[in-house]
Amino acid sequence: MIYPQPGRVLIKKLDREVKANGGILMPGSAIQEEGLFYGEIIRLATQGDELELHGFRFKVGMKVFYSKYSAAMVSDDKGKTMYLVSDLDIMAHEEDDDTSTL
Repeated sequence: MIYPQPGRVLIKKLDREVKANGGILMPGSAIQEEGLFYGEIIRLATQGDELELHGFRFKVGMKVFYSKYSAAMVSDDKGKTMYLVSDLDIMAHEEDDDTSTL
């Protein structure tokens, strides 16, 4: 198992589907976020499910946008690819609602 060091989180990259104004679902590969990846936090530097850093609370399962240029790609013993990311390189998080439209 991979455990991030303090100030880092482990993220699983996801494809992000976005609903266009006409109601069409577009896969993440059709959308370019310049310099950003989208993913889900799967492990924190602590043993718990929450961590507060710099006044912001990170949670396991939180969907985030992070800098693709500073993310370090790692693979576990089963070959799953994940990314180690500094908490400072997480640019935004997404809440569960259906308001994302182009």
